[in-house]
Amino acid sequence: MQTWVALPFADGVYEFRLGLAQIDELQNKTGIGIGGLYARVIKGRYLLDGASFGHPEQGDYRRTDIMEPIRQALIGGGKGVVDGEEVKVSAHRVNQLLEAYCFPNRPLKDDWALTTEILMATIEGYDPPKPDPVQVKKKEPVKRRKAGSTTPEPSPTSP
Repeated sequence: MQTWVALPFADGVYEFRLGLAQIDELQNKTGIGIGGLYARVIKGRYLLDGASFGHPEQGDYRRTDIMEPIRQALIGGGKGVVDGEEVKVSAHRVNQLLEAYCFPNRPLKDDWALTTEILMATIEGYDPPKPDPVQVKKKEPVKRRKAGSTTPEPSPTSP
């Protein structure tokens, strides 16, 4: 069981990992222990038919409770995949991502859901889904064309 998760975020898929240094920083910035922070963030979150949602009247989080776990987990993860290419994520890049893709540029409820997933993986652990062996197919070899040819074989009408 792993304690980090890779999730779609911003312009790609990023690794969100809270190590000891990031947890210490979270506790300092929020003024509460990691267990108390987790309890505060998941208050008002529910699962229905596999879909997570938040009930806004029951939420008891602060803005820092939502934004700092995202920031610290991106720093702790340190990498992502954007347009099929692996990218390194520096603290400076994390700040750019948060400014461009988090509140106020999207609803705070979306950041609340992301923070919940990050903290849940850290506290509860996460087992990524295993690929279904029936659906996994071997890649077909790519047929190469001869240089200058536009068709793989000679035309049936050619002499």
